[in-house]
Amino acid sequence: MEVVEYLEILRRQEKKTWFFRKTEDQVDKLIALEQLAKIGSPSLIRSLIPFLKADEEEFRNKTIQTIEVLFAKIKGKKAYYASLKFCQISESDIAYFESKFDIETFCLLMKIGSFNKNGYIREMAVRKLGKLKFKEGLPFIIFRLADWVPIVREVAKKQLKFFIKAEFQQELINNLSLFQWLQKVERVDLSAIYSKIVTFLVIENRTKVFTFFAKTRDKERLILARELSKEVLSNEEIDQFLEDKNFLIRLLVLKQFDNLADYQKEKLLKDNSSRVRQSTLYKFRDKVGFEELLINFIADKSGSIRHLARFYLKGESIDYKAFYIKKLQDEKDVIGSLLGLLDIEAKACDNYIKPYLENDRIRVIKTAFYVLSNLDPNKVFNFAKNHLFTHQVGLRNQIIKYFGENNNEDMLKMSRNYFSEAEEEIKLSILKLYSNIGGYSILPDLLLETINESEVIRAQAQLYVQQWKREAITLFSTPSKVEKERAMKVFHFVNQEQIQKKYFTNNPIDGLDFYIK
Repeated sequence: MEVVEYLEILRRQEKKTWFFRKTEDQVDKLIALEQLAKIGSPSLIRSLIPFLKADEEEFRNKTIQTIEVLFAKIKGKKAYYASLKFCQISESDIAYFESKFDIETFCLLMKIGSFNKNGYIREMAVRKLGKLKFKEGLPFIIFRLADWVPIVREVAKKQLKFFIKAEFQQELINNLSLFQWLQKVERVDLSAIYSKIVTFLVIENRTKVFTFFAKTRDKERLILARELSKEVLSNEEIDQFLEDKNFLIRLLVLKQFDNLADYQKEKLLKDNSSRVRQSTLYKFRDKVGFEELLINFIADKSGSIRHLARFYLKGESIDYKAFYIKKLQDEKDVIGSLLGLLDIEAKACDNYIKPYLENDRIRVIKTAFYVLSNLDPNKVFNFAKNHLFTHQVGLRNQIIKYFGENNNEDMLKMSRNYFSEAEEEIKLSILKLYSNIGGYSILPDLLLETINESEVIRAQAQLYVQQWKREAITLFSTPSKVEKERAMKVFHFVNQEQIQKKYFTNNPIDGLDFYIK
């Protein structure tokens, strides 16, 4: 059934019964509400509000449960007003809701009322939310700080004062991003209110705030960290920032770099984030021993840091090729050293790189393959051929990209023979390989897979055929006689299959013979 049909059931007049038992109508209405909770959208709330004043208590309670579910479906800050503004709520309704429903339910209804198109209802709802002092109601009071009606804004400011207390610290923090959003999107000046809240958190209750800092959500934690770092951070606070999983928060301690302890600076230099490491290095530029420090970063995993180190050490007589080779021989800073050899376009280094193609770490293998395939593509052909069907997706994708430019008939024959027995994931990779190679010799392979027994393979092959057709006009070569005959033969066979079995609404290879003739 559709939403409209369920609503018709709810609006149906009940038949009277003499006994204290549910009528058929009542049962149907409860079922309708249950279904609306599953399939309905938040905009449906407006149609359910009138049923909150029904005589039957069970029906009222089921209605509010449905509204709760639909309310939870509202996604995005702007969606609240669009979903709730047309809910028909009057002053008497608010009094009724307060007398009939529990305090949690009343709070929900006042959240809904706070977005009503009627300014007086919004004002009443905000007053009630302030009086309830439920932390769940705080965001909806904050929303009204940007109301277009001055009196509603003033009421919201007054109600907000009830929440600037220690018991609501976590909730105030959780809504810092809402303040920023309102100022940016609604273009209202909330600087005075925001400043008051920040002062309360960052200065008056700073110690307490740090006790639950790590448990705060990412976005709000970053906002809070920025505010906290405007004041001088204590040694313990710095340590807490340095342990944070968000690198932007760890970066904030650089604001007071000169006050950091040696172990804290060392921790920043070894940070997992290349941005943190690089930003820390810049702080050492004017310090004694900067060049000596940079030696440790010549083989950093980050390309920008390796470049920075070599740039500032360009006056030093360093044989970078020998430096990177020595690192590889010692099995230290392997990834950075492999990439470093590529940075300086070091030739004849395959004896030092190849051993890492057999490493236990897939990231090292991928890096070694990437470096050697760029320095000397011929040196990795056999490795690529032997690992084309690897289950390591990242490495397989690198090899497919490599074979797009470095392929031969033996490799293609091998992939064609393997295709029929391969699992679907590998088949998709081989199709991707064919598409990367392109040209007339590979077209029959793509055509054949548009009639594959697997719907997934057919769909992907069809996309690659369309891509081949778009790129055909840039093929400034004429197919050989053998390529043309094979392509035409496969085309006619596949075309008949497409016509008979109708795998697609529109035949994906219709007219493709034009490009082969």
